[in-house]
Amino acid sequence: MIDLSQYEAALHFLAPAITHYFATGTVAKPAGNRSPRYAPHGSYRCRDQAGNERWIALAVATDEQWAGLLKILGDYAGLRRFPSHAVRLAQPDEIDSYLGPLIATQAAGEVAAALQAAGISAYPVQSCADLREDENLREFGFFGVLEQTECGPMPYDGLAYRLCRTPGEQSAAPNLGEHSEEVLSSLLGMSSADIEQLRQANVLY
Repeated sequence: MIDLSQYEAALHFLAPAITHYFATGTVAKPAGNRSPRYAPHGSYRCRDQAGNERWIALAVATDEQWAGLLKILGDYAGLRRFPSHAVRLAQPDEIDSYLGPLIATQAAGEVAAALQAAGISAYPVQSCADLREDENLREFGFFGVLEQTECGPMPYDGLAYRLCRTPGEQSAAPNLGEHSEEVLSSLLGMSSADIEQLRQANVLY
């Protein structure tokens, strides 16, 4: 069993909220999919070609993008109802209620492609299986196959980014306890006799 403190492992993700608190005294509240810069911003239910439930994520940054979104959805009422970016930022719930029925009739892949062509950030929400088939990840060469000593060739997620001078490398997952002796001897300075005693006591396997 590994007892890992979530506080210690994830505190750095709270840096903006902590900095904001010490600067303003304001305690951050849950924001969900809301954004201080984009509206609409979130994931919306739609469908696939067969009519099954899918979702699409999108973010609109400008009035021009908002007009482009409405044009693709075939509805211009939102230009009057939400006339500016400032108004949309102030009414996220109303925006979601308005967009929901419009997007629900759309096919995720097709509407995402149309929105991207119009300069609007949009992409279908993907399952693990979808990610394996994603054309962008495939072109990037994100997924690779590594040789695991007990399981043989196994697919692995690749590196999220690549640096020219330090490109990084990957290795397959170790077997359970594979490096125990190396860690105990080289890092903790234990003798071979002490390690063998742990093994005989079934502390190590």
